[in-house]
Amino acid sequence: MENFEAQRAAIMAELTQAALTGGDTAKAREKLARLAEREAQAAQAEHQRQQAQLQQADSDAVTRTAELAREVIERLRADGIEVADTDAQTLQAYARTVARYEAEIRTAGHAFMLAQTKVRQVQDRITSLGDRANALSALRLTGQATDRDAGEAVLIERDMLTLHQALTQAQSGLASVQVPDSMRHQHQAALATLQAQERAITLNCLRNRAKAAEAAFLKAVRELVAASGVAHPSHAFTRDPALDRFVNFGHL
Repeated sequence: MENFEAQRAAIMAELTQAALTGGDTAKAREKLARLAEREAQAAQAEHQRQQAQLQQADSDAVTRTAELAREVIERLRADGIEVADTDAQTLQAYARTVARYEAEIRTAGHAFMLAQTKVRQVQDRITSLGDRANALSALRLTGQATDRDAGEAVLIERDMLTLHQALTQAQSGLASVQVPDSMRHQHQAALATLQAQERAITLNCLRNRAKAAEAAFLKAVRELVAASGVAHPSHAFTRDPALDRFVNFGHL
């Protein structure tokens, strides 16, 4: 993006100089008008870009949420774990949080790369102009410089001042868009919550399955005792030693 503030400052300096010396200020005013027009167009384009980016981010978040939830549900069902509708809704809610943090990290990372590129471009331009300034200085020291070279050196000096201002602004922008550690920690925490919910669904399903098996076991023993007509259940059914160890000592 153009450094409009620096350009405006340079044009205003040119306008002031022309006014002080009785020169023609029309050209400088025309430059200001064109600059204002370009700045308005750039602002509109930036707004449209940001809106499109937000819409795309929302779409990506919906897609990523569905993807994360589907992965968990498919993994659970592959292990024979039943996933109720309420469980699926809870997983989607946690997946939505994970997807949001992923999108924020991705957006911040993209902004950081753009800011890095901007800093590098300004630095490269400063280096290029510095090399040219050194070459002109060498010509001047050897007495080979022309009036045109002298004029170019003055312009380079002005451009260097503008570029250093642009570099300061670009570096400030770079510092403001780095992905904070807190954002990464929040993403990791959200992912851990989703994984914990997956484990909770697994344990709940297996616990219910064990309870159902226990109820079925007791029902079958009762039916056996009733059909046998014995005085004591132990006369009709004897527990397996492995079940005894679990009941008496909690060993499996």
